[in-house]
Amino acid sequence: MSGADEHEDEEFLRAVLVVDDEPAVRETACDLFRSFGLQSFDAYNAADALRLLSSHPEIGLLFADVRMPVMDGAQLAREARRIRPDLKIVLTSGWVDDVPVAEFPLVRKPLGRGVIAGLMRAMGIRPRRPAHSS
Repeated sequence: MSGADEHEDEEFLRAVLVVDDEPAVRETACDLFRSFGLQSFDAYNAADALRLLSSHPEIGLLFADVRMPVMDGAQLAREARRIRPDLKIVLTSGWVDDVPVAEFPLVRKPLGRGVIAGLMRAMGIRPRRPAHSS
């Protein structure tokens, strides 16, 4: 397989929306995605997330915590899929008793660069532009 062919099935990703009600976790996830050269948007809750999804078509991935107040991550994911059918969606949780939601991949916390890299490979996505070195 040539170098050009090996990325044939991958989709370019420009931006991610991270949704988590814990600021430190949200910031860590955004930093991790930024380290891959992605633009990161963040939201504290589902209502803010849906507003961002509606106003930022460049967001190609929703990365949402399962446990959030008012509307949980699975409910948010279903609503996001309704308004943006092509949106890639991944749920995340640090709780061992959270059962994966059949229609969406689940990534366990704690998050790290290797976890995000593996997620992106598994979903066949890569950043639109390469990550910048410091």
